[in-house]
Amino acid sequence: MPRQVDHEQRRREVGEAALRVIAHGGVAAASVRSIAGEAGMSTSWVTHYFDGHDDVVLQAVAQLREYFESCCVGHNQGPPLGTLRAMLRASVTSLEQAMALLHLTAGPVPEAIRREVANLEKWCTGQLEELITAAVKEGLVGPVDPQTAARDLHLLVLGLRLATVADPGDWPPERLGDAVDRALTRMFPPA
Repeated sequence: MPRQVDHEQRRREVGEAALRVIAHGGVAAASVRSIAGEAGMSTSWVTHYFDGHDDVVLQAVAQLREYFESCCVGHNQGPPLGTLRAMLRASVTSLEQAMALLHLTAGPVPEAIRREVANLEKWCTGQLEELITAAVKEGLVGPVDPQTAARDLHLLVLGLRLATVADPGDWPPERLGDAVDRALTRMFPPA
């Protein structure tokens, strides 16, 4: 009897391998061959599940979004600032995701991938804005413009991702998380 293969699980494995390759070498290093090697599969397996390089990278971007969504969902039972802190910390302290997203954001990528990454970044900024708005409404922080604050926090995250890529040894996850905490404390003193 033939072995049952979970096709969605295989696609996820390839997407995770693509994120690792992109994190360590950029999008240019993420050939179907290098991704297949990272996943421990042959290139024919990868091309069985995907239409090519761009399709694999789009799967990786989709998995990044799922990761950030899970950070929000996992913490949104508490106060909005707790969810905000968790989302920001997750976006910089998971080094592979942070490095992959920076390469996808700043590196040369095909237009379809650039659009998906831009959509992911807009979604993240929108989530930040919603959380800040909720914190203001609940009186947890003083009056701030949620859109401006969300954009400022997005820039902080981009800067921390860049620092991570430039010198990962100098920016361990604990230090990145502490930088997020200090920024939040400065931006949102108690009301």
